[in-house]
Amino acid sequence: MAGKVYYHAGDVRRAAPQVAAGPPLKAPSQIPCCLVIVLVIAGLIASVLWLVDDTGSGPTVFVR
Repeated sequence: MAGKVYYHAGDVRRAAPQVAAGPPLKAPSQIPCCLVIVLVIAGLIASVLWLVDDTGSGPTVFVR
C-alpha cells in the first residue's frame, strides 16, 4: 500500500500542540536485538561443547 498522505496546513497547526503535549516517543534500544540473539546462541553452543568434552567432566564421555 504505497501512497502519500497529504495534510491540510490548518489541521497540522491545530494538532501540533496536542502532539507536543503527549508523551515522548520511546528511544530505540542501545543494544540491537540481533546482537543479544547471537550472544544467547553462542552461549548455548559453548555450554553444549562443555558438556560433550572428552575430559570426562561432562555427563557424556565418548570413547578415547
